Amino acid sequence: NVFVDLLADPGGATLAAVTDAENRSLITTNTTPASGGKIVLAASDRFGRAVGHAGQMFAAGGTVRMQAARINDRGPIIVSAPSWQLNADGGNVELIGSQEVVVGEDKLGIPADIAADAGRTGTGGSITLQSGGTVTLEVGTITRTPSPDDPTAPLPREDVIISAAGGVDSGDGGHIKIIADDFSIAPGSQIDASPQDATSNQGVLEIETPTVTIANGANAGIADTVYEEDIETLSTNGTSVVV
Repeated sequence: NVFVDLLADPGGATLAAVTDAENRSLITTNTTPASGGKIVLAASDRFGRAVGHAGQMFAAGGTVRMQAARINDRGPIIVSAPSWQLNADGGNVELIGSQEVVVGEDKLGIPADIAADAGRTGTGGSITLQSGGTVTLEVGTITRTPSPDDPTAPLPREDVIISAAGGVDSGDGGHIKIIADDFSIAPGSQIDASPQDATSNQGVLEIETPTVTIANGANAGIADTVYEEDIETLSTNGTSVVV
């Protein structure tokens, strides 16, 4: 096994810009105290070049940016501020693919969560999934089976979680954007840009596409569609939906 740990001071940058880029290990800008830093994985968008991520990326309160023709995200991206830190806003994540952006599970069935939560106090961060083609939050495809040691234990989670929550004690919710010609959100996917206290302002899930259908019921996974029950649940929990 190969373990890679790339360190950069807060405000610095860890950069890989090549014709195709793929991360299968750990990339982190975190220092002590963890704050800031920037990770960039980029490939030319000519000839359908791709950026793949199946490792782990950490930039507490910082920025992670992936840009290419095709983005294939299969590993966690965490830019949340430390939960104990005061006045600590969540970081920023940008996945930009001129043809497609896909967020799903890895080969072991572990979901590629994206987190940009604030610290103890602070505003939730910003997460942007943007494509000139499609943005897809995939449904899990690997079969989950009960553990032979504990058949009654819950099955491992297969749903992707994307969060930009406000601070634990106080802080406004963050901003999650989906910008694409077409989008698809798998049933069970969890999106959260809410504040964690009742006095702070709601966060926003913004969907910017040429056509959006608002349908009855809960998420059935139909492309370019959001569902009334999901909008109501998100709003009740502190995330406004803008389409």
